[in-house]
Amino acid sequence: MRVPIFTPKRQYRLLKEEIDRAIFSVLESGIFILGENVVSFEKEVAQYLGTKFAIGVASGTSALLISLKVFNLTKEDFVITSPFTFFATAEEIINAGATPLFVDIDENDFNISPERVEEALRKHKNKVKVLLPIHLFGKCANMDDLIFLKEKYNVNIVEDAAQIIGGSCKVKGEYRKGGSIGDLGAFSFFPTKNLGAYGDGGLIVTSNPDYYDSAN
Repeated sequence: MRVPIFTPKRQYRLLKEEIDRAIFSVLESGIFILGENVVSFEKEVAQYLGTKFAIGVASGTSALLISLKVFNLTKEDFVITSPFTFFATAEEIINAGATPLFVDIDENDFNISPERVEEALRKHKNKVKVLLPIHLFGKCANMDDLIFLKEKYNVNIVEDAAQIIGGSCKVKGEYRKGGSIGDLGAFSFFPTKNLGAYGDGGLIVTSNPDYYDSAN
């Protein structure tokens, strides 16, 4: 017996009427790129996450690249991230013009270790421009500590939020949605993600109007 790693068939059967209606309405409109549905989705997700802005993009990979390019990085600039991730995280650091600087994970939750991040910041504090934590398996990285480090060392944070939509964590005593905590958050709607599309898609969120304008 072969068991597929992933199949959307059960979900489709449960929601067939609603999904078919949504797909056929797009086909009938003839508007396949952007359009009212994308604008509506951006507004609803921004409201759900508690951010001021959201931008729909082609994929989670595109969301990472555009978010990083906001900061006009160069090869001499370091972006601290974890090697325990999909390769696109490091790939898009390089494509954005910067250099990835890997630090180890916390063995208790498999997310990036704030202690290792601070060690890297102390060693390379003048070269590190961005922290890029990955929220794995629906659990936020330790954003409380990472926000403290952001403010202490004056660096930016781009969250790889491909696996966190719907997840929350406490930051400065208040619960915040994953992806909405740093300067920008990059979401993926690849079919196997927490919120998967019928195809591919991504989203950038931020509450900074300058970052929004630059990413847009």
